[in-house]
Amino acid sequence: GRDLSLICSSPYLIGEKIKIIIDSDIDAKVGNIKFALRYNKVFVFDGKTEERIYLTAQELADAKEEERQRLAEIEEAESLDNQIADIKGSL
Repeated sequence: GRDLSLICSSPYLIGEKIKIIIDSDIDAKVGNIKFALRYNKVFVFDGKTEERIYLTAQELADAKEEERQRLAEIEEAESLDNQIADIKGSL
């Protein structure tokens, strides 16, 4: 099959949008998509000087852990939303 290419925006971005390529082996559905980043493929630049910022291995590990925790919180909130919707549907 063909890979899926998405153009995304975020309030955290300055300027350009993010281009995401989803491998054709992944069954992506229309709607909200959760994804993880390959940290060796992400580059960070200073917003003023546009110079690349190099992160240490520890900084990358910390960022991965923060992202893991954030995703767990999102999944928990979505689970609660689904439970509330089920309760409302049964009323």
